[in-house]
Amino acid sequence: MERCTVRGNRATRGAGVFCIDSNVELQDNLVESNQGDATAGPVRGAGLGAVASRLRMTDDVVRANLGATEGGGLHAESCPLVTLDGVRVEDHTTAGPGG
Repeated sequence: MERCTVRGNRATRGAGVFCIDSNVELQDNLVESNQGDATAGPVRGAGLGAVASRLRMTDDVVRANLGATEGGGLHAESCPLVTLDGVRVEDHTTAGPGG
């Protein structure tokens, strides 16, 4: 995904972007103001959630996402490789660890 804005979404995992068992490359995107919805269980990664994926992010901005339980901005679970290059992760809120 390149040069996209992902804003104003709600979900239990990765309200902005969610990937599972994938090879994901993101470049020059804005992921902001997404909200985790805890009605179906714990929220992990309101901005971006990745499970068992290879994730590469370059020059992205992930900001002002609201996670209900864990990882307001980013949550990577069982990922063999996560590379962040020039990525800004800022101003997130969560009731648990990893705002």
